[in-house]
Amino acid sequence: MTLLELSIEYFSLVYFAAIGVMQAAAGRSGRNNFFFFTRKLHGYLFAFAMVNLSMFGFFTWNGRNPTGVIEGSQQFLLFILGVACAIGASYVITQFSKVSVMILKDRRKNPGKRISRELSRPDNFRNDGTV
Repeated sequence: MTLLELSIEYFSLVYFAAIGVMQAAAGRSGRNNFFFFTRKLHGYLFAFAMVNLSMFGFFTWNGRNPTGVIEGSQQFLLFILGVACAIGASYVITQFSKVSVMILKDRRKNPGKRISRELSRPDNFRNDGTV
């Protein structure tokens, strides 16, 4: 395997592990800024699956891949990049899910309309994405 393939695999393992840890922490703390699901059980099951699949990948690394190809400084950079991307992706996903929940609630209130004026005007949104 080439350095690029190993780096992509390492980055993806870190990324999915970080997503899982953040989902578990967000569910435990009760903060919905980074929580993908409406029920804690779903979030915990998702976190459990992500972390366990990533740990399986980490612990079987030496059996599947050559060792010593990715140096320590490169691993550190990939780790920091994977965690940063996981934080950014979690934030974007939760913001889109909040907007979609607002649109679904609006459609239930006004089934004839496509979208209310409040949701279609960008000046009604604060910086945190709420109305």
